[in-house]
Amino acid sequence: MNLITKYSLVFALLPAIFPVAAQAQTQFPNDIISQSAPEGQVNYDRMIWKDSNDYAKAAEQSYYKGQYKEAERLCQKAMDKAPLTSDGKSHQGNWQAGDVLAMVYIREQKYAEAIKVYNDLHASYPTSYRQSSLEQLNLALCYLRLGKNDEAALHYRNTDRIEARPIQSYDPPASDYPGTDTPTKLEASILMYRGAYMAGNGSKSEGLIDLRRAHELMPDNPIIADWLADSLSYLDEKETAEKLELYKLVVKNGHGKNMLIGANAHIPYNNGK
Repeated sequence: MNLITKYSLVFALLPAIFPVAAQAQTQFPNDIISQSAPEGQVNYDRMIWKDSNDYAKAAEQSYYKGQYKEAERLCQKAMDKAPLTSDGKSHQGNWQAGDVLAMVYIREQKYAEAIKVYNDLHASYPTSYRQSSLEQLNLALCYLRLGKNDEAALHYRNTDRIEARPIQSYDPPASDYPGTDTPTKLEASILMYRGAYMAGNGSKSEGLIDLRRAHELMPDNPIIADWLADSLSYLDEKETAEKLELYKLVVKNGHGKNMLIGANAHIPYNNGK
């Protein structure tokens, strides 16, 4: 994995780690449905999809409350309310509901079912190119948990293509990123980015589940430690022994001035000594 691909996703997702306070809910990718229409014209796409999207939003809210069974039920309602496919034989897939349903299955350790969700969604739009970082991270995690490491790495690397960005002068060295050369590093990489996505776009407590697991897998990795510390800080502004230890690990690896920003900026840079 070259330097650009190693750096691309982490900094493309960095704004998600420091979300705007007014953002109240997850913004799942959903590029199938037009969200606007020329002034004076009726947005028929939005009208046609309204019931389906309303169920999808309700499913998302249930998921982040930990109500997985209810979220699953609402996802199915969203699919059932979606318009029919061009041949009139089945309903089109709702991508927002699909992302939620896949995450429900992942929490229930139903990895094959989660993969099928995305396969069915793509089958509903055979001519539509639609991939998102969340989809690819979910698929990577599913294939990894099924023991299919090559497929997992492929989907993980797809996120770099989706979130491509140039290397910046302040980027940490490639050696500090978890990597993909072993199953442990691959899992830590997937969970680190997935946890950061969740913490920034939906539920910080949900993101902590993945970030904590990534830290358990690679307890000495400074980037994972930094993201975990950030998420903990947004949940609780008070400094704790756990957060201080995480900050020390980041600074010890020479990233104090570059990485300890926002809520962590007040931590002395010599804490790593």
